[in-house]
Parts: sequence; structure tokens; C-alpha cells
Amino acid sequence: MKAKLLLLSLLIVLYSCKKQQPQKIGPIPTLNPKEEQPTLQMWGKWRLTNGWMYFENLETGEKYKYTHFDGAQTTSSLRWSAPKFEIERIVQNQTTWEFIPLSSGNGIHDFMLNDSTLMGFNLTNSYRTIVEHPTANSATNMHLGGSARPLGVWTEDNVHMIVRLQEFYDSFNGYNWKLFSVLEFEQIN
Repeated sequence: MKAKLLLLSLLIVLYSCKKQQPQKIGPIPTLNPKEEQPTLQMWGKWRLTNGWMYFENLETGEKYKYTHFDGAQTTSSLRWSAPKFEIERIVQNQTTWEFIPLSSGNGIHDFMLNDSTLMGFNLTNSYRTIVEHPTANSATNMHLGGSARPLGVWTEDNVHMIVRLQEFYDSFNGYNWKLFSVLEFEQIN
């Protein structure tokens, strides 16, 4: 009975958000291609082509998969409710990420979101984490809320990149959930 109530509550929440219904799945797939690839050449510009959000109920073990894009929906959010920061708003075939290597030697490289140099993101080389620009110090110039976005990065051919990010925990409908997104990019230069 509790599981049916949870599913009904989840459906009501999902319907009220005007999102399609997440599909119940078995084990959440790993991104394998031989573990994360630390030598992946991610430098250059990448365009978002597809994306999914995974939900895991930490108490019941149920798992769901939500497709960010379908034929009618081309805009989505890495946060279930609504995007809080610009990096969380994603548009299929329009959102771009660019990684620019710097020779500063400090392990921090430039990261540009949608061709904007004003966003002030950087990428740490050792942990592949998008972080606030070191000079960001207030709500007016902080674009991650003072936080960071760790990335798991995979590729099949150095032209396509799969990124796992935005992992977080949330509570709703009386349950604790683990959520994360998997995004697929293609290199455009």
C-alpha cells in the first residue's frame, strides 16, 4: 500500500511539473567504458545532444530514469524542480560546454558555458570539477552558489563525451532519494 501511495504521489508531483513520467528501471547502469578515462581529451567545444536523470529511492531500492528530452521537450533542468543556476538549465542541441587548457600550472583551466566568458567557471584538472571562478565572492558573480560540480567523464571515440554530474540527495514524499544526471555531448570543434 505504501509503495502504491508513493507511486501515486510521485505521479502527481511529476504531472504538476508538466514533465513526462520517469520510467521505472532495474539497476542503474554504470557508464563503464573501462572506468572513467582520466586521459580523455575533453579540450574544445561540446554540444549537448541528450540527457537523462536517474532517481534511486534509498529506502525501497526502487530506481527510475527520466529522459530530459523527447520530440516535444527540448529544454530541461539538472535540478528536478527547476534550474537554480544557469549551468542547470539545459537545451538540447544548443547548450555548449567548452574546456580550454591553460598553461598556468595550477591545475585550473577555463570552462565556458554557452560561449559566455562572463559565467566565470573553471575546471580543475585533477578531479574534473567545475568550480566557481576564484574571484567570485558574492551573489552577483557566483554562478554555482559557491558550490562545485564534480564530473565523471567517459567517451567512446573522443568525438562523443558522456558526463555524469549534479549528484545530490533529496527528500520528498517521505523518502530519501539519490539523483544525478547523465549528459551526452558531441564535439563541435
